[in-house]
Amino acid sequence: MHKLWNLHPRVYRGPEGEGAGGGGQGGGEGTPEDTPSGTPQGGGEGDPPATKWWEEERFNDTREILTVKGLTIEDQGEVIAKLAASEKAAQAKLRANPADLISKPKADGDVSEWLKENGALLGIPEAADKYELAKPEDWPEDLAWNDALEQKARAAAYATGMSTAQLQAMVGVQAEAIMDLERAAAHELKEANDAMRSDLEKEWGDQINTRIDRARRAAGVIAERAGLGQDAVANLAGAMKSKVGDAGIMRMFDAIAGMMDDDKLVPGDGATALTTTPAEARAELAKMQSPDGEYYKAVAAKDQATIKRLKPRIEQLTKLAAQ
Repeated sequence: MHKLWNLHPRVYRGPEGEGAGGGGQGGGEGTPEDTPSGTPQGGGEGDPPATKWWEEERFNDTREILTVKGLTIEDQGEVIAKLAASEKAAQAKLRANPADLISKPKADGDVSEWLKENGALLGIPEAADKYELAKPEDWPEDLAWNDALEQKARAAAYATGMSTAQLQAMVGVQAEAIMDLERAAAHELKEANDAMRSDLEKEWGDQINTRIDRARRAAGVIAERAGLGQDAVANLAGAMKSKVGDAGIMRMFDAIAGMMDDDKLVPGDGATALTTTPAEARAELAKMQSPDGEYYKAVAAKDQATIKRLKPRIEQLTKLAAQ
């Protein structure tokens, strides 16, 4: 385009001495005055037509676009004006520094690679572990975050050329779906528990708390005799809670209790999780860990034997206290 800005009128003169009028007006035929480029007057018969400015060799590379744009006209000033207006319109349309512009991906190229090559402009990090992601602000503290799934999402996002903003949006969608499932599960559990309590109250009446306690003691004895571990006992304890337990399990262990003598319904230390409430667990835990508590003294004295003996109970009470 820079060649076009250097346009200037060309002056054509007749052959030296031909038609000279001594500088006077009204020179003879074939004696043209100096005229604008490309428009000589007169000339003998058989003279070749004057060359147009856009036909000159220096415009070989740009002649096609000049023709397409309708710029092959004699008035070079008008050409310059049109070019200036076109340049101004192009800059206004781009609204960007040409250095910030990127080329389109090749038709047969890998778009993902093209995206990553232009990652600095498109918000794509240099590697999968460079994505800066955040959990939703309302993510529950007691709900585990799936770190393994996040790593897979990072790898997939980087492989396909996703920006940080795009991946964060996808993480948000997934997180919201998980929270919806948790809320739905909690709602269903509450409804089931309310129904369980109502069902048992209809059957046991004002004896419901006594019967539930008896069922839990029976479960403790069975768990102890079965040699269940602490985790298994804790899981069973969850099913035996008075407000969130399973009515069928309650009835089953209540029936077992009815077949056992009262002196056999006293569980040992291994099954106390079934008869200890969360409040009782917190109280006992606080006592054991206080300066006067057995566990505190054992730790202070580095009494490994006592620590080893009490550690399972500490873990059991900790789980119960969190319920």
